[in-house]
Amino acid sequence: MCEAVRCPALVDPTNGRMNCSGGSFGSSCSFSCNDGFHLQGAPEITCTESAEWSQEKPYCGVVQCSDLTEPLHGSMQCEHLVGHFSYQSSCEFSCEEGYTLTGSNSSRLMCEASGHWNGFEPTCEVVQCSDLTEPLHGSMQCQNPLESFGYESSCEFSCEDGYTLTGSSSGQLSIIPVPQLFDAQLLRTLRMAESVAEVIATAAGAASAVMMGSNFRGHQTLPAQSLQSGMRRNLTAKVRKQNLMFSKLYLIF
Repeated sequence: MCEAVRCPALVDPTNGRMNCSGGSFGSSCSFSCNDGFHLQGAPEITCTESAEWSQEKPYCGVVQCSDLTEPLHGSMQCEHLVGHFSYQSSCEFSCEEGYTLTGSNSSRLMCEASGHWNGFEPTCEVVQCSDLTEPLHGSMQCQNPLESFGYESSCEFSCEDGYTLTGSSSGQLSIIPVPQLFDAQLLRTLRMAESVAEVIATAAGAASAVMMGSNFRGHQTLPAQSLQSGMRRNLTAKVRKQNLMFSKLYLIF
């Protein structure tokens, strides 16, 4: 009786599977790999008359993603569970102070079974502040060591003669010329005042009225006590010297 020759027994490849029709002459075996691995070699081999397989048994190699690099002004920390920049590798990105991560939806990238990262490689860009403009009747000088209005930029503001710099800590400045607040009739009344108290009361009352009217729209309204305090600082010295012949008053807040 004649029997078909048999080829050496095969086993499943690591991280893959094998499906055989038998182990004798004429039989064949096909191979496939798990997610994240790809077949290296022939997907199918056959048992020949010489009792040998037609080709070497294939193996499953891990899928590779492209190498990543640390961003300029940033850092990268990676974990490689299977191989270097391969399936299931993950990398976390961060930036130095004054820089922000851009170009990716997440700071963490993962190498997928397709051989691609799940996002774009991020970069670190300078943190940007909102643009500033020169104040009306003033000037602005800025220094930008990195980028225009970027991290570590600084701006110095100054005013023309006859104007004073006002504003809040937010950097928004308001320059209020005195003619907007005090008219000629009020100045004549102030010149005729007989006491410091009368000067302060007259000026503070007029300023309060102006701030409540249409001529002071867009500016902050201050209580009368704050107005009187500001007026007192600016007027007391002049009144004590009996010099009420001033043409301008400055209200600073």
